[in-house]
Amino acid sequence: GSKAVEAGMRAGDRVAAVDGRPVTTFTDLKLALWRKQVGERVEVTVSRADDESVTMEITLVGGL
Repeated sequence: GSKAVEAGMRAGDRVAAVDGRPVTTFTDLKLALWRKQVGERVEVTVSRADDESVTMEITLVGGL
């Protein structure tokens, strides 16, 4: 599986923040990851369909 799935992400999860920086659009997500390097760990907070909020650490990989 992918690093995201290994970290605990599920289908339907919506990224709400990266390293504490709010994410509301795809552009926000791109900007939050722009200066990160492959192999770096980032803290990702996701919102789930049941309104649960979960924070996990994900190691960035190349070729996305």
